[in-house]
Amino acid sequence: MRRRDYVMLSTKLGEARKVTQQQAGAECDEMRGYDWAIADLAQVLLADNAAFDMSRFLKDCGVQP
Repeated sequence: MRRRDYVMLSTKLGEARKVTQQQAGAECDEMRGYDWAIADLAQVLLADNAAFDMSRFLKDCGVQP
């Protein structure tokens, strides 16, 4: 994958997370599910590319590392 692919993923995941947070609230199960799925995806991306910046990806997705 290229940098633009990572940026596109983090942008779309961050947007989906914000919509869910606005609709369901910050402390709901859906938010924990999003955060878990995003962190799990970041692990997969790191395994695929050692230069992948996981902290930046999580921050761009709205998940605090």
